[in-house]
Amino acid sequence: MKPIFKTLAIILITITPILLKGQHTFSSKETLFTNWIKRDGQASYVWGNNTHRVGALYQTYWYEIRNFACWQWTYDEIPTEATVTSVTLKFRAYKGNYQDNFTFSLHNIPYILNSPNIDFFNESNYNQIYLSPTLTPDANHNVFINQTFTAQTPVGQGWEVWNAVNNAVKSGNYFLTLGIRERINLLLPHWTISGYDLSVPTTQPCIELTIIYELPNTSVTVDQRLSNETSVDSVGLWNKLNSSFEKYSVPHTFDWEVISNTKKTLLANQNLLSYQKYIHWENNSQIDNNVVNHKTFQIYTYTSNLTSRLNSTQPDITIKNEFLESPGLNPINDSIHFKDPWLIDFPDPLYGNALRNRGMDAPFKQRPSPFYPDYTTSYYGDVYKGVFLNQGLDWQPPYYSVKADAMQDIQLQQTGRTHKFYFQNWSASPLGSAEFQYPDSLKTPVVFKQEGATVQANLKGTQLSNNSNAYSKGSQRKFV
Repeated sequence: MKPIFKTLAIILITITPILLKGQHTFSSKETLFTNWIKRDGQASYVWGNNTHRVGALYQTYWYEIRNFACWQWTYDEIPTEATVTSVTLKFRAYKGNYQDNFTFSLHNIPYILNSPNIDFFNESNYNQIYLSPTLTPDANHNVFINQTFTAQTPVGQGWEVWNAVNNAVKSGNYFLTLGIRERINLLLPHWTISGYDLSVPTTQPCIELTIIYELPNTSVTVDQRLSNETSVDSVGLWNKLNSSFEKYSVPHTFDWEVISNTKKTLLANQNLLSYQKYIHWENNSQIDNNVVNHKTFQIYTYTSNLTSRLNSTQPDITIKNEFLESPGLNPINDSIHFKDPWLIDFPDPLYGNALRNRGMDAPFKQRPSPFYPDYTTSYYGDVYKGVFLNQGLDWQPPYYSVKADAMQDIQLQQTGRTHKFYFQNWSASPLGSAEFQYPDSLKTPVVFKQEGATVQANLKGTQLSNNSNAYSKGSQRKFV
């Protein structure tokens, strides 16, 4: 077998792995490289010659040179979930006009190159993972190394190289350092190492490492459930190619390959279903309190289920201004503000202008008073479809919020005039039907606690005098 192996190494064989479905490639020349040199009986040290060299050197005394190369990658380039399929190393060794044969060994070094206080020369006395056959130069005195190692490579013939790289990937350290030594006979002069294709000189990163790896698939069940655990209707999966959401009846199981950037955007149903509407997504049964219904999920090997949850809403809710001097006053142009994290109202070109909710980033919407967030009333196209009762009892998001203006100019039918009204506080009718975190503030989170709750911004007004344009704040006279 050795003559055949030698012939393959000399004739610039190119081993091209067949990329099967689900296989990925990382290919790079080393990130760092250096040489270490040692005289017998003396301490080794980094050799200041910034080239790739291995072998013997004679300068009054005999020295040995060893070369070290380090590759680094990121999780995005090779995830720790990857399984290495094959490892290929490519470089050229050259020794002037000499026809000496070349034999080298590879050593797995457990440190990033240039780590302080590490004797890399000494480290390359251990952890040998490959010993090449004897390689004979071609007519131009070049030895070309292009060798692939796999899990099927026999132990002692390179399986250890595959194993070292596979372990480096799974370790999460994101680097591989290899030491290269000349073996058998170290004859003067030393060898220089350069790029396999002759275009990369010995003074630059030139040893090419190619890692072919596979990533696991994970089965993810996407579901949408009513509060009684019944699966209902469909969810949308964003398709970048079509720039649209593709609908899938639920439950639906997807077989997704897990790669570092595996993200899937799902859209929950936006309609009332059995008088219930979307409230949140669950990821592996964990509630996501960022309640946007168009959710982008990072998919991991342990992701097993993504569920859109629906819950009942209460339509019989009123939000309005209340006038302390004259309860039941009938103004013409007063308004109030409401923030609903679940309101589907925001066209976004990124999602094909589909209407969507904004979660806690939702804006306050100014509405005429009284305001009804019920199933059917449309406010410039916005339909609230009711509110969730007892949502936000611990004042942790998500919750609803109300807001009043500090002062409003409000026209009254009773007087035919415009009056200034000033915010005083919030209250609920019946008493206890709603709760406010900051009842004396213009803006406050609110919890609706029962059917028929009325949330009131209490206002106190002024009367327009008969003989001047001046307003007197705090008049106790009723506007009749």
